[in-house]
Order: sequence, then structure tokens, then C-alpha cells
Amino acid sequence: MDKINKLDFDISLSSRLNKSESKIVDFFNPKPDAEKIENEEEYVSFSAELVKCFKKKIKESGKRVRVDSVIKAYKNAQDTFVLNSDTTLSEWCMACVNNFLSLSERKSFNLEPNKFQVADAKEDLKKYDLDKNFENVSQLYLETREESIQHAISANCRYF
Repeated sequence: MDKINKLDFDISLSSRLNKSESKIVDFFNPKPDAEKIENEEEYVSFSAELVKCFKKKIKESGKRVRVDSVIKAYKNAQDTFVLNSDTTLSEWCMACVNNFLSLSERKSFNLEPNKFQVADAKEDLKKYDLDKNFENVSQLYLETREESIQHAISANCRYF
């Protein structure tokens, strides 16, 4: 039993304002699952392709819309998604982006996507090779500039 207790180490790290914090290194935690890492890599690349798609759709619309606004529309779409519908969450989110762009172009005044926008979303997912299902938008690596700044601030505040 003595040998097991010796595997935990106390490591002190110096940080700003000469404060220190200690961390315990636990060698008994299992290594990250290789499948989980692959899934994360898939979500990272999917998210990057999604942002490229947003930029192309904005360019096609001809309106001056920020990518951040489209990302918000995509992420907020989950709130209005109905589980037992004939669309996937990915399709619904893209349909909400299409609806948002239609609103910005003043082509539509609907608060939710119509069946034509859902059909266009399904085509968009195929066209841009974004036909990936996910359970929650939080699995994706989509962040607005404001969210990025907030994360950076909160990460730096830990040291004060």
C-alpha cells in the first residue's frame, strides 16, 4: 500500500502575483479514449467547414451580415428544435441560418424556418459536405468573438 500512496505528487506552480497553487497528478486516471479523441477531431473539422459554409452563404446573400450573427442563429436553433420531427438537429440549425439570412435580405418575415428553407438546408448540408449528426450544438467548436473574449478573460482571471 505504501507504493501506491507514493504515486501522488504535489506540484507547486508559481503564477502571477507570486501566488501558488498545487495540483495533484493522478496516475490512475485512464488515458483518454482514442475514439473520443477522433470524435473531437471530427467535430473540430466539421465546425471549421461549417464556418466556411456560413461565409459562403453570407457572400451569396449580398448582405453585410457578420459571421458571429450567423453562428448565434445556428446555435440558438437548438432551442426551437422538435425531437420527433422529420429533420435532424443539423438540418434544423442550417434551416434557421437560411431563415436568418432571408430575414436579413427582407425576403421572409417568418420567425421559424418554413418547409422550403428546411429543404434548402438539407441540400446545403450535402453541397458543403456537412451531413453530420450531433446531439447537441455544444459538441461543436463554434464560438463568436464575444464568447472567445469572455473565455480568455475568465481564463486569465484565475491567476488574480
